[in-house]
Amino acid sequence: MLEFELQPSRYALYAPLNGLGCILVLLYITVKPLCFFILAVSLLLSFWFFWKTKRQIIAIAEFEKNIWTVVYSDCKKEKFNITYTVNHRLYIIFHTTSHNVIIWQDQLSKKDWKKLVLFTKLYPHFKE
Repeated sequence: MLEFELQPSRYALYAPLNGLGCILVLLYITVKPLCFFILAVSLLLSFWFFWKTKRQIIAIAEFEKNIWTVVYSDCKKEKFNITYTVNHRLYIIFHTTSHNVIIWQDQLSKKDWKKLVLFTKLYPHFKE
């Protein structure tokens, strides 16, 4: 049985901020300064609002071969069936029927990250 305590991820914050930065650079080149200022403030505020209202995963554990449970920061638990996993080296995605769970590399210790990578190599696809 696999069990992981997750730390808050810095990578999950930096990735969308880099994309937002690229959008802001393109806006700066194409629009007038006042419009740019208004668009930049509105984009940053919407990103901040989205980031603060998003539920953070604090723990994930395996019950059976493809049944996992997730504990969110608001203390709610959710069980789900994994259909397949994808390892993108910087993060791992658990694809489920209802949503996807992304675990970033900086959320786990090196030992736990290696366990999770090994799990994705051994069980990339699950049969229902």
